[in-house]
Amino acid sequence: MHFGDRFIQFGHFRMGEVDANHFSISHSSGQTVQIFRSDGTLHPGPRSSWGLWHSSRPVLDAPLGITFGDRFVQIGNFRVGDVDGQHFSVAHVGGKTMQIFRSDGTLHPGPRSDYTTVGRPMLECKVAE
Repeated sequence: MHFGDRFIQFGHFRMGEVDANHFSISHSSGQTVQIFRSDGTLHPGPRSSWGLWHSSRPVLDAPLGITFGDRFVQIGNFRVGDVDGQHFSVAHVGGKTMQIFRSDGTLHPGPRSDYTTVGRPMLECKVAE
């Protein structure tokens, strides 16, 4: 796993904040799988825009703009995490939840303002040696 400026890289996939209003999951091939917008709406791929794979977004020695808390990670202005053991969500600090993934396998799209980890305290991300 690698980190950069407001993204986490898992092999050939990156998840992170494109700008203050857009969060995406994209592949090193240049394709964006999903865009999550701060207004709570979803914008599915495939598409070649709103990705996180360009020279201005290199892998860094230490994460930047990434914080952790109780069962969540905040990347820029977006949080992904376990809400209550039954719901996992993608939400924006402005109050909108874009997507809920439920333990029964169902998806519940936004925009909505419930099932969020926003409001829980954060800790700064540090690299362990």
